[in-house]
Amino acid sequence: MKIFIDPGHGGSDPGAVGINGTRESDVVLKVGLKLKEILINNGFTVRMSRETDEYVSLTKRAELANKTAADLFISIHCNGFTNPDAKGSEVYSYPGNAQAEKLAGILLWHICNGIGTANRGTRKENFAVLRLSKMPAVLVETAFITNPDEEKMMCGGGFAEKAAYALAKGICEFCGVALSTAETEGENFEHWGSVHLENLLKKGYIKNPELWKDFDKSPTAAMVLALADKITGI
Repeated sequence: MKIFIDPGHGGSDPGAVGINGTRESDVVLKVGLKLKEILINNGFTVRMSRETDEYVSLTKRAELANKTAADLFISIHCNGFTNPDAKGSEVYSYPGNAQAEKLAGILLWHICNGIGTANRGTRKENFAVLRLSKMPAVLVETAFITNPDEEKMMCGGGFAEKAAYALAKGICEFCGVALSTAETEGENFEHWGSVHLENLLKKGYIKNPELWKDFDKSPTAAMVLALADKITGI
């Protein structure tokens, strides 16, 4: 099966920019390259709209996907909004494309579960890359780069690996295949909530850290930990 990965923006078009100067184009390229690696390791054929910091027009992205006869088109983005409180993940598909809508729902569940973001739902939109692509196509808004907390998340804690792994799991589920054992065993990156758990331990607010972790040793109540960490002064 052939997957076309489209890291949004690039080159003269940085996309949305966070308060600390983090560029959407840089974040999504890292996610896209990691996703390519994971999918190839699982037997998929992968093509990308860009693998460097270069500008590619929206029309060209769809043309490349159509030319390579890809089975799925995955466009990766970071969201942005004037209100810095906006947060969470959402996935877009083209109106009337039932397969793309199904893929969007699967990917959204995995991305929210994988990086710990709020589920803003699937949406339908007449985006050029969705409209012009001949295969089921989705546009993934991983998180809000204009939200200070989500921008910070994107800059550390293995965000690219976590987001890519989540997308890979969703793609595999949609295609009816299992992610390889090697990739599953490789899911040992630090959960983004770990830094808040560590801070609360240092401040003495939590005495039994194991109670805040699930079976794979990742924090279960990451958002609660983040909120508690902020309330207690950091």
